[in-house]
Amino acid sequence: MTDRKRIEMELIGAIVFNSKIMDEVFAILPNPEAFTDPDLRRVYIKILKIYETTSDFNQLSIVAELDMGLKTLAVEAREKVATSTHAQRHAEIIANIYRKKQIVIACKKAIDQCGDDSTPGDDIIEGLEGATATIDQPATTPQEPIGSEISDYIDRLVTGKGKRSNYLTTHIPELNKKIVGLFPGEMIIVAGPPSMGKTSLILETATFNSRKGKKILFVSLDQTKGAVYDRIIASTAGLPIYKLTTNGLSQQEIAKVVSVGTELMKDRGLFVCDPAGLSARDIKVIARRIKHKHGLDAIIVDYLQQVRWRGRADSRTMEITYISGEMKDMAKELNVAVIVLSQLNRTYENLKDGELPRMSMLRDSGALEQDANLILFPWIPLQFIKTHYGENSKQYLGSVQSGEDPRAKIIIAKYKDGPTGIVECYWKPEKMSFYTKPNFYMNQEEEDRL
Repeated sequence: MTDRKRIEMELIGAIVFNSKIMDEVFAILPNPEAFTDPDLRRVYIKILKIYETTSDFNQLSIVAELDMGLKTLAVEAREKVATSTHAQRHAEIIANIYRKKQIVIACKKAIDQCGDDSTPGDDIIEGLEGATATIDQPATTPQEPIGSEISDYIDRLVTGKGKRSNYLTTHIPELNKKIVGLFPGEMIIVAGPPSMGKTSLILETATFNSRKGKKILFVSLDQTKGAVYDRIIASTAGLPIYKLTTNGLSQQEIAKVVSVGTELMKDRGLFVCDPAGLSARDIKVIARRIKHKHGLDAIIVDYLQQVRWRGRADSRTMEITYISGEMKDMAKELNVAVIVLSQLNRTYENLKDGELPRMSMLRDSGALEQDANLILFPWIPLQFIKTHYGENSKQYLGSVQSGEDPRAKIIIAKYKDGPTGIVECYWKPEKMSFYTKPNFYMNQEEEDRL
Protein backbone atom coordinates (compact mmCIF):
# COMPACT_ATOMS: atom_id res chain seq x y z
CA MET A 1 0.00 0.00 0.00
CA THR A 2 1.38 3.41 -0.98
CA ASP A 3 1.78 6.17 1.62
CA ARG A 4 -0.89 8.20 -0.18
CA LYS A 5 -3.45 5.41 -0.03
CA ARG A 6 -2.54 4.72 3.61
CA ILE A 7 -3.20 8.37 4.51
CA GLU A 8 -6.52 8.38 2.64
CA MET A 9 -7.61 5.13 4.30
CA GLU A 10 -6.64 6.34 7.78
CA LEU A 11 -8.63 9.52 7.22
CA ILE A 12 -11.74 7.53 6.25
CA GLY A 13 -11.15 5.31 9.27
CA ALA A 14 -10.85 8.32 11.58
CA ILE A 15 -14.16 9.75 10.31
CA VAL A 16 -15.95 6.44 10.87
CA PHE A 17 -14.25 6.12 14.27
CA ASN A 18 -15.24 9.64 15.39
CA SER A 19 -17.87 11.34 13.23
CA LYS A 20 -17.59 14.57 15.26
CA ILE A 21 -14.37 15.48 13.42
CA MET A 22 -16.24 15.84 10.11
CA ASP A 23 -16.78 19.59 10.60
CA GLU A 24 -13.01 20.19 10.66
CA VAL A 25 -12.29 17.67 7.90
CA PHE A 26 -14.91 19.12 5.55
CA ALA A 27 -13.61 22.67 6.08
CA ILE A 28 -10.19 21.47 4.87
CA LEU A 29 -11.24 18.87 2.31
CA PRO A 30 -14.63 19.62 0.69
CA ASN A 31 -13.71 18.09 -2.69
CA PRO A 32 -13.75 14.27 -2.95
CA GLU A 33 -11.70 14.50 -6.16
CA ALA A 34 -8.67 14.98 -3.91
CA PHE A 35 -8.76 11.24 -3.15
CA THR A 36 -6.58 9.29 -5.59
CA ASP A 37 -7.94 5.84 -4.71
CA PRO A 38 -11.27 5.45 -6.58
CA ASP A 39 -12.91 3.23 -3.94
CA LEU A 40 -11.93 5.53 -1.07
CA ARG A 41 -13.16 8.47 -3.15
CA ARG A 42 -16.55 6.77 -3.51
CA VAL A 43 -16.68 6.19 0.25
CA TYR A 44 -15.89 9.88 0.89
CA ILE A 45 -18.57 10.97 -1.60
CA LYS A 46 -21.11 8.87 0.32
CA ILE A 47 -19.88 10.34 3.62
CA LEU A 48 -20.28 13.89 2.27
CA LYS A 49 -23.81 13.13 1.09
CA ILE A 50 -24.82 11.78 4.50
CA TYR A 51 -23.09 14.66 6.28
CA GLU A 52 -24.87 17.33 4.23
CA THR A 53 -28.35 15.77 4.16
CA THR A 54 -28.97 14.29 7.59
CA SER A 55 -28.77 15.47 11.18
CA ASP A 56 -28.05 11.91 12.32
CA PHE A 57 -24.44 11.70 11.16
CA ASN A 58 -22.57 8.93 12.96
CA GLN A 59 -20.77 5.63 12.42
CA LEU A 60 -23.99 3.66 12.01
CA SER A 61 -25.52 6.05 9.46
CA ILE A 62 -22.29 6.05 7.44
CA VAL A 63 -21.97 2.27 7.26
CA ALA A 64 -25.70 1.79 6.63
CA GLU A 65 -25.56 3.90 3.43
CA LEU A 66 -22.66 2.03 1.86
CA ASP A 67 -23.03 -0.95 -0.44
CA MET A 68 -21.34 -4.18 0.60
CA GLY A 69 -18.01 -3.56 -1.11
CA LEU A 70 -17.61 -0.03 0.21
CA LYS A 71 -18.95 -1.07 3.61
CA THR A 72 -16.19 -3.67 3.89
CA LEU A 73 -13.61 -1.03 2.93
CA ALA A 74 -14.96 1.46 5.50
CA VAL A 75 -14.91 -1.17 8.28
CA GLU A 76 -11.34 -2.14 7.28
CA ALA A 77 -10.32 1.53 7.42
CA ARG A 78 -11.95 1.89 10.83
CA GLU A 79 -10.01 -1.09 12.17
CA LYS A 80 -6.70 0.48 11.14
CA VAL A 81 -7.06 3.48 13.47
CA ALA A 82 -7.22 3.74 17.24
CA THR A 83 -7.64 7.52 17.41
CA SER A 84 -8.88 10.41 15.29
CA THR A 85 -6.21 12.91 16.38
CA HIS A 86 -4.37 12.58 13.06
CA ALA A 87 -7.43 13.34 10.91
CA GLN A 88 -6.90 17.09 10.47
CA ARG A 89 -3.26 16.61 9.48
CA HIS A 90 -4.13 13.83 7.02
CA ALA A 91 -6.87 15.99 5.47
CA GLU A 92 -4.38 18.86 5.07
CA ILE A 93 -1.86 16.55 3.36
CA ILE A 94 -4.45 15.19 0.92
CA ALA A 95 -5.82 18.66 0.16
CA ASN A 96 -2.34 20.16 -0.28
CA ILE A 97 -1.22 17.48 -2.76
CA TYR A 98 -4.45 17.89 -4.73
CA ARG A 99 -4.12 21.68 -4.82
CA LYS A 100 -0.56 21.49 -6.10
CA LYS A 101 -1.56 19.01 -8.79
CA GLN A 102 -4.43 21.23 -9.95
CA ILE A 103 -2.18 24.31 -9.91
CA VAL A 104 0.32 22.49 -12.13
CA ILE A 105 -2.47 21.54 -14.56
CA ALA A 106 -3.76 25.13 -14.65
CA CYS A 107 -0.26 26.55 -15.15
CA LYS A 108 0.55 24.12 -17.95
CA LYS A 109 -2.63 25.18 -19.72
CA ALA A 110 -1.74 28.84 -19.26
CA ILE A 111 1.78 28.23 -20.60
CA ASP A 112 0.37 26.53 -23.70
CA GLN A 113 -1.97 29.49 -24.25
CA CYS A 114 0.96 31.89 -23.92
CA GLY A 115 2.43 30.32 -27.04
CA ASP A 116 -0.68 31.27 -29.02
CA ASP A 117 -0.42 34.91 -30.11
CA SER A 118 -4.17 35.05 -30.76
CA THR A 119 -5.05 34.47 -27.08
CA PRO A 120 -5.34 37.77 -25.14
CA GLY A 121 -3.22 37.95 -22.00
CA ASP A 122 -6.21 39.04 -19.94
CA ASP A 123 -8.05 35.84 -20.93
CA ILE A 124 -5.10 33.73 -19.78
CA ILE A 125 -4.94 35.54 -16.43
CA GLU A 126 -8.70 35.23 -15.93
CA GLY A 127 -8.64 31.54 -16.76
CA LEU A 128 -5.74 30.93 -14.38
CA GLU A 129 -7.44 32.84 -11.57
CA GLY A 130 -10.72 30.99 -12.15
CA ALA A 131 -9.02 27.60 -12.18
CA THR A 132 -7.10 28.19 -8.96
CA ALA A 133 -10.08 29.79 -7.21
CA THR A 134 -12.27 26.70 -7.72
CA ILE A 135 -9.71 24.05 -6.72
CA ASP A 136 -11.38 23.36 -3.36
CA GLN A 137 -14.93 23.38 -4.74
CA PRO A 138 -16.52 19.96 -5.21
CA ALA A 139 -17.73 19.09 -8.67
CA THR A 140 -21.36 20.09 -9.14
CA THR A 141 -24.05 18.21 -10.95
CA PRO A 142 -25.06 19.58 -14.35
CA GLN A 143 -27.53 22.42 -14.11
CA GLU A 144 -31.06 21.86 -15.32
CA PRO A 145 -32.65 24.27 -17.83
CA ILE A 146 -34.82 26.93 -16.22
CA GLY A 147 -38.03 25.39 -17.57
CA SER A 148 -37.60 22.26 -15.44
CA GLU A 149 -36.85 24.21 -12.26
CA ILE A 150 -39.02 27.32 -12.37
CA SER A 151 -42.25 25.51 -11.46
CA ASP A 152 -40.68 24.21 -8.23
CA TYR A 153 -39.36 27.68 -7.47
CA ILE A 154 -42.77 29.31 -7.96
CA ASP A 155 -44.41 26.59 -5.89
CA ARG A 156 -42.03 27.32 -3.00
CA LEU A 157 -42.86 31.02 -3.21
CA VAL A 158 -46.62 30.42 -3.31
CA THR A 159 -46.55 27.94 -0.43
CA GLY A 160 -44.30 30.18 1.67
CA LYS A 161 -41.32 27.82 1.53
CA GLY A 162 -39.17 30.01 -0.67
CA LYS A 163 -36.46 32.50 0.19
CA ARG A 164 -38.89 35.26 1.12
CA SER A 165 -40.41 33.22 3.93
CA ASN A 166 -37.14 32.38 5.67
CA TYR A 167 -35.44 35.57 6.76
CA LEU A 168 -34.67 37.70 9.78
CA THR A 169 -36.39 40.99 10.50
CA THR A 170 -35.10 43.85 12.59
CA HIS A 171 -36.92 45.27 15.62
CA ILE A 172 -37.58 48.46 13.62
CA PRO A 173 -40.75 48.19 11.48
CA GLU A 174 -39.88 51.21 9.32
CA LEU A 175 -36.59 49.59 8.33
CA ASN A 176 -38.31 46.27 7.60
CA LYS A 177 -40.70 48.06 5.23
CA LYS A 178 -37.75 49.18 3.12
CA ILE A 179 -35.46 46.13 3.15
CA VAL A 180 -38.06 43.41 3.94
CA GLY A 181 -35.48 41.39 5.86
CA LEU A 182 -32.01 39.87 6.15
CA PHE A 183 -31.97 36.91 3.79
CA PRO A 184 -30.07 33.60 3.76
CA GLY A 185 -27.28 33.41 1.23
CA GLU A 186 -26.60 37.14 1.45
CA MET A 187 -23.88 39.24 3.05
CA ILE A 188 -24.99 42.30 5.01
CA ILE A 189 -22.59 44.97 6.26
CA VAL A 190 -23.43 47.23 9.20
CA ALA A 191 -20.77 49.91 9.43
CA GLY A 192 -19.95 52.96 11.49
CA PRO A 193 -17.37 54.64 13.68
CA PRO A 194 -17.01 53.71 17.37
CA SER A 195 -19.95 54.54 19.69
CA MET A 196 -22.40 54.86 16.82
CA GLY A 197 -24.61 51.93 17.81
CA LYS A 198 -23.76 49.32 15.16
CA THR A 199 -23.21 46.53 17.70
CA SER A 200 -26.32 47.57 19.65
CA LEU A 201 -28.47 47.55 16.49
CA ILE A 202 -27.39 44.09 15.41
CA LEU A 203 -27.31 42.56 18.89
CA GLU A 204 -30.88 43.70 19.50
CA THR A 205 -31.83 42.32 16.08
CA ALA A 206 -30.24 39.01 17.12
CA THR A 207 -32.14 38.74 20.41
CA PHE A 208 -35.35 39.91 18.71
CA ASN A 209 -35.10 37.02 16.24
CA SER A 210 -33.82 34.38 18.65
CA ARG A 211 -36.97 34.93 20.75
CA LYS A 212 -38.93 34.00 17.64
CA GLY A 213 -37.07 30.71 17.26
CA LYS A 214 -34.34 31.75 14.82
CA LYS A 215 -30.88 30.28 15.36
CA ILE A 216 -28.12 32.89 15.34
CA LEU A 217 -24.37 32.68 15.89
CA PHE A 218 -22.84 35.88 17.28
CA VAL A 219 -19.05 35.86 16.86
CA SER A 220 -17.61 38.55 19.12
CA LEU A 221 -14.01 39.29 18.17
CA ASP A 222 -14.08 42.74 19.79
CA GLN A 223 -15.62 42.04 23.21
CA THR A 224 -15.69 39.19 25.70
CA LYS A 225 -18.75 37.03 26.05
CA GLY A 226 -19.43 38.70 29.41
CA ALA A 227 -19.46 42.15 27.80
CA VAL A 228 -21.95 40.92 25.21
CA TYR A 229 -24.19 39.58 27.97
CA ASP A 230 -23.96 42.95 29.75
CA ARG A 231 -25.22 44.65 26.58
CA ILE A 232 -28.09 42.20 26.14
CA ILE A 233 -29.24 42.46 29.75
CA ALA A 234 -28.88 46.26 29.91
CA SER A 235 -30.80 46.71 26.66
CA THR A 236 -33.58 44.30 27.65
CA ALA A 237 -33.90 45.68 31.18
CA GLY A 238 -33.71 49.31 30.07
CA LEU A 239 -30.74 50.04 32.34
CA PRO A 240 -27.56 52.03 31.68
CA ILE A 241 -24.80 49.52 30.97
CA TYR A 242 -22.39 51.18 33.40
CA LYS A 243 -24.64 50.14 36.29
CA LEU A 244 -24.02 46.49 35.44
CA THR A 245 -20.29 46.90 35.02
CA THR A 246 -19.76 48.98 38.18
CA ASN A 247 -22.13 47.09 40.51
CA GLY A 248 -24.22 50.24 40.87
CA LEU A 249 -27.63 48.56 40.85
CA SER A 250 -30.36 49.37 43.34
CA GLN A 251 -32.45 46.57 44.84
CA GLN A 252 -35.25 47.34 42.41
CA GLU A 253 -32.84 47.23 39.47
CA ILE A 254 -31.34 43.96 40.71
CA ALA A 255 -34.84 42.46 40.72
CA LYS A 256 -35.32 43.67 37.14
CA VAL A 257 -32.00 42.13 36.05
CA VAL A 258 -32.90 38.81 37.68
CA SER A 259 -36.27 38.85 35.92
CA VAL A 260 -34.65 39.60 32.55
CA GLY A 261 -31.99 36.96 33.16
CA THR A 262 -34.65 34.36 33.94
CA GLU A 263 -36.33 35.06 30.61
CA LEU A 264 -33.01 35.01 28.73
CA MET A 265 -32.23 31.59 30.22
CA LYS A 266 -35.09 30.27 28.08
CA ASP A 267 -33.37 31.53 24.91
CA ARG A 268 -32.10 28.55 22.93
CA GLY A 269 -31.58 30.40 19.68
CA LEU A 270 -28.60 32.72 20.25
CA PHE A 271 -25.08 31.31 20.39
CA VAL A 272 -22.26 33.66 21.47
CA CYS A 273 -18.60 32.79 21.02
CA ASP A 274 -15.61 35.03 21.74
CA PRO A 275 -12.30 33.27 20.90
CA ALA A 276 -9.53 35.60 19.79
CA GLY A 277 -7.78 35.38 16.45
CA LEU A 278 -10.44 33.51 14.45
CA SER A 279 -10.12 33.24 10.68
CA ALA A 280 -13.06 33.02 8.29
CA ARG A 281 -12.40 29.29 8.02
CA ASP A 282 -12.55 28.95 11.82
CA ILE A 283 -15.88 30.78 11.88
CA LYS A 284 -17.23 28.51 9.15
CA VAL A 285 -16.26 25.40 11.14
CA ILE A 286 -18.04 26.72 14.25
CA ALA A 287 -21.10 27.72 12.21
CA ARG A 288 -21.24 24.39 10.39
CA ARG A 289 -21.14 22.52 13.69
CA ILE A 290 -24.03 24.60 15.10
CA LYS A 291 -26.03 24.29 11.88
CA HIS A 292 -25.57 20.53 11.87
CA LYS A 293 -26.66 20.15 15.50
CA HIS A 294 -29.25 22.92 15.99
CA GLY A 295 -29.93 24.55 12.62
CA LEU A 296 -28.69 28.05 11.79
CA ASP A 297 -30.29 31.13 10.22
CA ALA A 298 -27.62 33.81 10.56
CA ILE A 299 -24.00 34.49 11.46
CA ILE A 300 -23.01 37.85 12.94
CA VAL A 301 -19.32 38.82 12.99
CA ASP A 302 -18.29 41.72 15.24
CA TYR A 303 -16.21 42.93 13.56
CA LEU A 304 -14.60 42.28 10.15
CA GLN A 305 -11.27 44.02 10.75
CA GLN A 306 -10.59 41.64 13.66
CA VAL A 307 -10.87 38.53 11.48
CA ARG A 308 -7.48 36.91 10.85
CA TRP A 309 -6.19 36.00 7.41
CA ARG A 310 -3.94 32.94 7.58
CA GLY A 311 -2.76 33.02 3.97
CA ARG A 312 -0.31 35.29 2.22
CA ALA A 313 -1.27 38.78 1.11
CA ASP A 314 0.67 41.82 0.01
CA SER A 315 -1.24 44.20 2.24
CA ARG A 316 -4.03 44.45 4.80
CA THR A 317 -6.25 45.73 2.01
CA MET A 318 -5.77 42.46 0.13
CA GLU A 319 -6.38 40.48 3.32
CA ILE A 320 -9.71 42.23 3.87
CA THR A 321 -10.56 41.63 0.20
CA TYR A 322 -9.98 37.89 0.65
CA ILE A 323 -11.84 37.80 3.98
CA SER A 324 -14.81 39.63 2.46
CA GLY A 325 -14.95 37.07 -0.34
CA GLU A 326 -14.87 34.22 2.17
CA MET A 327 -17.73 35.78 4.15
CA LYS A 328 -19.75 36.09 0.94
CA ASP A 329 -19.03 32.46 0.04
CA MET A 330 -19.91 31.36 3.59
CA ALA A 331 -23.36 32.91 3.28
CA LYS A 332 -24.07 31.00 0.06
CA GLU A 333 -22.46 27.73 1.12
CA LEU A 334 -24.25 27.51 4.49
CA ASN A 335 -27.40 29.25 3.18
CA VAL A 336 -27.51 31.70 6.07
CA ALA A 337 -27.47 35.48 6.37
CA VAL A 338 -23.94 36.63 7.18
CA ILE A 339 -24.06 40.00 8.95
CA VAL A 340 -20.66 41.64 9.21
CA LEU A 341 -19.91 44.70 11.32
CA SER A 342 -17.24 46.98 9.92
CA GLN A 343 -15.35 50.08 10.92
CA LEU A 344 -15.01 53.19 8.78
CA ASN A 345 -11.74 54.68 7.65
CA ARG A 346 -10.53 57.98 9.15
CA THR A 347 -12.16 60.15 6.47
CA TYR A 348 -15.43 60.09 8.43
CA GLU A 349 -13.77 62.47 10.91
CA ASN A 350 -13.94 65.18 8.24
CA LEU A 351 -17.74 65.04 8.07
CA LYS A 352 -19.49 68.26 8.95
CA ASP A 353 -22.60 68.42 11.11
CA GLY A 354 -25.48 67.21 8.93
CA GLU A 355 -23.29 65.20 6.56
CA LEU A 356 -23.69 61.43 6.40
CA PRO A 357 -21.21 58.56 5.92
CA ARG A 358 -20.67 57.06 2.46
CA MET A 359 -19.72 53.61 1.20
CA SER A 360 -16.29 54.91 0.19
CA MET A 361 -15.58 55.28 3.93
CA LEU A 362 -15.67 51.52 4.55
CA ARG A 363 -12.31 50.66 6.02
CA ASP A 364 -9.48 48.80 4.25
CA SER A 365 -11.10 47.48 1.09
CA GLY A 366 -13.43 48.40 -1.75
CA ALA A 367 -14.36 44.71 -1.94
CA LEU A 368 -16.76 45.21 0.98
CA GLU A 369 -18.85 47.56 -1.12
CA GLN A 370 -18.88 45.11 -4.04
CA ASP A 371 -19.55 41.90 -2.08
CA ALA A 372 -22.37 43.13 0.16
CA ASN A 373 -26.02 42.69 -0.76
CA LEU A 374 -27.03 45.28 1.82
CA ILE A 375 -25.04 48.03 3.58
CA LEU A 376 -26.44 49.88 6.58
CA PHE A 377 -24.98 52.84 8.48
CA PRO A 378 -26.51 53.43 11.94
CA TRP A 379 -25.99 57.13 12.59
CA ILE A 380 -26.56 59.15 15.75
CA PRO A 381 -25.74 62.82 15.03
CA LEU A 382 -25.73 63.61 18.74
CA GLN A 383 -23.13 60.94 19.41
CA PHE A 384 -21.03 62.17 16.49
CA ILE A 385 -21.16 65.74 17.73
CA LYS A 386 -20.27 64.81 21.31
CA THR A 387 -17.39 62.60 20.19
CA HIS A 388 -15.84 65.05 17.76
CA TYR A 389 -16.63 68.45 19.28
CA GLY A 390 -16.11 67.51 22.94
CA GLU A 391 -16.52 70.48 25.27
CA ASN A 392 -17.73 72.67 22.39
CA SER A 393 -20.59 70.29 21.56
CA LYS A 394 -23.25 72.31 23.45
CA GLN A 395 -23.43 74.96 20.75
CA TYR A 396 -24.44 72.26 18.25
CA LEU A 397 -27.15 70.68 20.40
CA GLY A 398 -29.77 73.40 20.45
CA SER A 399 -32.14 71.37 18.30
CA VAL A 400 -32.32 68.53 20.87
CA GLN A 401 -35.24 69.15 23.20
CA SER A 402 -34.77 68.51 26.89
CA GLY A 403 -35.97 65.06 27.93
CA GLU A 404 -36.37 63.82 24.33
CA ASP A 405 -34.27 60.99 23.00
CA PRO A 406 -31.89 62.16 20.26
CA ARG A 407 -32.96 61.62 16.70
CA ALA A 408 -31.02 59.04 14.74
CA LYS A 409 -30.91 57.55 11.27
CA ILE A 410 -30.30 54.18 9.71
CA ILE A 411 -28.85 54.82 6.27
CA ILE A 412 -29.49 52.20 3.58
CA ALA A 413 -26.39 52.91 1.51
CA LYS A 414 -26.68 49.86 -0.75
CA TYR A 415 -29.55 47.46 -1.41
CA LYS A 416 -29.31 45.09 -4.35
CA ASP A 417 -33.01 44.23 -4.26
CA GLY A 418 -34.45 47.72 -3.89
CA PRO A 419 -33.91 51.45 -3.45
CA THR A 420 -31.53 53.02 -0.97
CA GLY A 421 -32.76 55.59 1.55
CA ILE A 422 -32.85 56.72 5.15
CA VAL A 423 -34.99 55.48 8.03
CA GLU A 424 -35.61 58.19 10.60
CA CYS A 425 -35.67 56.88 14.16
CA TYR A 426 -34.59 57.62 17.74
CA TRP A 427 -31.77 56.48 19.98
CA LYS A 428 -32.57 55.42 23.53
CA PRO A 429 -29.26 55.89 25.42
CA GLU A 430 -30.12 53.91 28.54
CA LYS A 431 -31.36 50.94 26.46
CA MET A 432 -28.64 51.40 23.85
CA SER A 433 -31.45 50.90 21.33
CA PHE A 434 -32.70 52.34 18.07
CA TYR A 435 -36.46 52.64 17.83
CA THR A 436 -39.33 54.33 16.03
CA LYS A 437 -41.89 55.87 18.37
CA PRO A 438 -44.85 53.64 17.50
CA ASN A 439 -42.94 50.47 18.35
CA PHE A 440 -40.72 51.43 21.28
CA TYR A 441 -42.98 50.01 23.97
CA MET A 442 -44.43 47.03 22.12
CA ASN A 443 -46.36 44.30 23.81
CA GLN A 444 -45.86 40.67 22.75
CA GLU A 445 -48.87 40.67 20.43
CA GLU A 446 -47.57 43.72 18.57
CA GLU A 447 -44.09 42.26 18.40
CA ASP A 448 -45.35 38.97 16.94
CA ARG A 449 -46.97 40.86 14.06
CA LEU A 450 -43.61 42.15 12.80
